[in-house]
Amino acid sequence: MLFLTVCHSLDLAYPDPPPSVYRELRPVLESAVAALPETCPHGDAHPGAGSGLPGEAGEHLAHLCAPETFPAPEGAREPDAWACPRNLAPLAEEWLEWCDTWDEAAEDGYGEDDD
Repeated sequence: MLFLTVCHSLDLAYPDPPPSVYRELRPVLESAVAALPETCPHGDAHPGAGSGLPGEAGEHLAHLCAPETFPAPEGAREPDAWACPRNLAPLAEEWLEWCDTWDEAAEDGYGEDDD
């Protein structure tokens, strides 16, 4: 839930989230990557579809919280997939790449006030 909430927060702030937002959320993404085990208890039957999260994270979050009310979005994962570090790490790595891009833009002065 926390992971999807972080992704949803970044979705809402996209394409230009303030550094104060993504820099505070970055440790959650880093912890998902750091928790990556060498093996997965799911083996070849691993839930999820690898990297990528089609659509908006909010759709996935709503479906996870209330599947009977919110239909499964494209690329929806089974509930077990959201608790599996092997499923979350590739998604976290993608968001961390975006954070790096936003940091580079912030260093170049993009989005800063000129006052």
